Amino acid sequence: MCDIGMMITASQLKEIFNYDPKTGVFTRLIGVRGASIGSTVGTSDKDGYCQISVGARSNKKTYKAHRLVWLYMTGDWPTMDIDHINGAAGDNRWANLRLATQKLNNANAKRRKDNKSGFKGVHWHARVKMWRAQITIDGRNIDLGYFSSPKDGHGAYMIAAKREFGEYARAQ
Repeated sequence: MCDIGMMITASQLKEIFNYDPKTGVFTRLIGVRGASIGSTVGTSDKDGYCQISVGARSNKKTYKAHRLVWLYMTGDWPTMDIDHINGAAGDNRWANLRLATQKLNNANAKRRKDNKSGFKGVHWHARVKMWRAQITIDGRNIDLGYFSSPKDGHGAYMIAAKREFGEYARAQ
């Protein structure tokens, strides 16, 4: 196995793994203890992102698979965040990945798990007894108004999101 040093290069990566852009899966080109040639590489982290460890025990480094995909396909490490277009953290198909600023990557995030309205950007405002729409832009919460239904509030959110984030705006 090659000496990977601090950061693996594209040529080193291609010596040890094959990547299939249609499936988003890395497989081994070199057998290692407990894993044969052709076996799938990577495990999911707590957030659902695939991570891949490279190197010997004493010199092991773990990478997010989507960053390795970028290196494998372009020959260069990504200079920005990598956004999963469909929001599925483990879907590393080449067609599902794009460069993004942190702001745009966050805009494409799914609605929070604790969201009770069912709509991204909308929550119940108990004091006013209406649905409130808000969007976060550059770290600031911007009030988009109060609405009688969460669906109407979400409409206001989506207009603001599309204006600010374009194709990165995610509805849900």
